[in-house]
Amino acid sequence: MKFRALQLAKIKKGTRILMRVDCNVPVQNRHVEAQSAWRLEQTLSDIVAYQKRGAIIIIAGHLGRPDGEVKLSLSLKPIARWYEQKLNTRVELIKDPTSLSAVDKIKSLLPGSVVLLENLRFFPGEEANGSRFAKALSKLADVYVNNAFGVCHRKHASVYAITKYLPGYAGSILINEAAKLGAKRNHPFVFILGGVKLETKMPTLLRLGKEADTILVGGGVAIAMSATQQKKVLQIKNQNFSRSELSLAKLAIKKFKKKLILPVDFVCVRDRKTQNILSGHVVTTDQILDVGSATIKLFASSMKSAKTIVFNGAMGSLQKGAQAGTEAIARGLPITNKKQVIVGGGDTVGFLQGKELLNHFSFVSTGGGAMLAFLAGEKLPGLEALKIK
Repeated sequence: MKFRALQLAKIKKGTRILMRVDCNVPVQNRHVEAQSAWRLEQTLSDIVAYQKRGAIIIIAGHLGRPDGEVKLSLSLKPIARWYEQKLNTRVELIKDPTSLSAVDKIKSLLPGSVVLLENLRFFPGEEANGSRFAKALSKLADVYVNNAFGVCHRKHASVYAITKYLPGYAGSILINEAAKLGAKRNHPFVFILGGVKLETKMPTLLRLGKEADTILVGGGVAIAMSATQQKKVLQIKNQNFSRSELSLAKLAIKKFKKKLILPVDFVCVRDRKTQNILSGHVVTTDQILDVGSATIKLFASSMKSAKTIVFNGAMGSLQKGAQAGTEAIARGLPITNKKQVIVGGGDTVGFLQGKELLNHFSFVSTGGGAMLAFLAGEKLPGLEALKIK
């Protein structure tokens, strides 16, 4: 897959570049914490390169799901401050990118300047892929660069419609993601699948499952499969699995039974005590938090001979402090230059960054849902708009 790329040599002084980034990162107390900034850090190299050419960079992105309404808690002001510190450049936040004053402001900027548009999802036209909103954004710039792989599976105005009104190019993040995720996978290939919802993971499982030699399953996905396999009622977050979720689990077990490895034990809260319980002995009233110690050893053994590993989704509930399974898997990865070890998923990557474990992977994807969609063989609107045809 080849994309239109913006050649640095062709960037003239004063060129206004509208760059879509994925700045949907955790913000605590109006501050971007260092262990949560990995996605933002990946955008810096292109911005600095454009600055050196004398371009004016207009950064655009979103935070959370404000549903087309202005919510101060989801303002990008903390993101602007983060960029300001990292670039050592004043980064002004433009509150209404559709206004004439925004156009005038950007036209008055000096070469090398950087501004950030307020949360695009404050505007209903963004998620509606509105042509009017996209056209308003296009008036701010001369060219458009998409460096937000994490939203390329969304047909939104700043991802798709904008390319109708500005010359569009793929940034280095998009080009790198497509190359790494689209590369041929060497065998033995181990696919590690975690996270909460099997419904969101199933298309990827069906595609990669055919290719993988071994599938290791944790998180809520594993609980759904264990409940189906053992024909018992298990819960996640104090709720029973839906019929559709259990049907998908049954399908996955049927299709991949010979290569599927489920947890043999779980870390559970029973009678207010946290304990390791064998999978077959888990009951409905147990609160399942993580994969157990025997499962960690089993998974580690299953990864030893792998030449390719794709890891998506946590093994346990990171929000509840159940981190041992995910951390142990990451620490136990067999890493050499001859192995492809890929990880993706916002929460998982953020956790691994906090534990300083990202260097255990040969490639870290900036996408969660976008990575799953790409690996599932889906056509991503953001990529399709920028492909060389």
